[in-house]
Amino acid sequence: MIRKIPVVIAVAILSVFIAPILYVVVRSFEGGQYYELVINNYSYFKYALRTIGYSALSGFLSVVIALPVGYLFAKVRFKFRNIIFYIYILVMLLPFQATQLSGYLLFKRINAIDSPVSLILTMSFSPLAVFLIRQCLMSLPDDIIDAYSLESKSVFRLLKTIVIPYAMPMLSTLFMLTFCATYSIVEQAYIYMPKNIEAYPLSAVLGSVREEGYFAGCVIYLLPVLLVYLVLEKNMLKGMEYYRWS
Repeated sequence: MIRKIPVVIAVAILSVFIAPILYVVVRSFEGGQYYELVINNYSYFKYALRTIGYSALSGFLSVVIALPVGYLFAKVRFKFRNIIFYIYILVMLLPFQATQLSGYLLFKRINAIDSPVSLILTMSFSPLAVFLIRQCLMSLPDDIIDAYSLESKSVFRLLKTIVIPYAMPMLSTLFMLTFCATYSIVEQAYIYMPKNIEAYPLSAVLGSVREEGYFAGCVIYLLPVLLVYLVLEKNMLKGMEYYRWS
């Protein structure tokens, strides 16, 4: 009986999260909503494809940027390395509202306001990404790196041959997290692209879908994230389970 109590609690908590999704899915089949969305609101898919592109590019750039920086903090010894790293990850505690002004001024200086470049760069440079890669590579034995260094002094070959295959599960996890974060951005679009509404991600215009197709639009909106998760699920589980978090 005692063992059944945690199961009941887990089912109750799971139901709280699943119930809204099931409600939306069921309501999406009422009144021909998918027909209304596909036939009469073709612009929905234009925004959806654009958002998938933003998210995939942000995820890829996040991996490319975070990998060498994470390796630097994990395996390269230099003065004040740990202090700089702890200061760096403090940025993770800052909400978007605390950095939006500096971000706006930066993008204005490089003429990226009202450009998708501002959204992609905002999501690509993530302190969380560097933290995840660093924690992953901390568990990579130094002996392997030292042995490979005897054969080649090329850092790029080291990353390609040793680091990337070892960190692939965590890289997949990082891509998934960045993809989801970019796929759901709203405030960034309103602030960095105030006039370029045509280039908005789907998340920023989803509320404007007509009521006749709203629930169907929500269901279709969730499908790309679900697909990416199913493709990367095994690597993500390895990435979150087998690495030393210290």
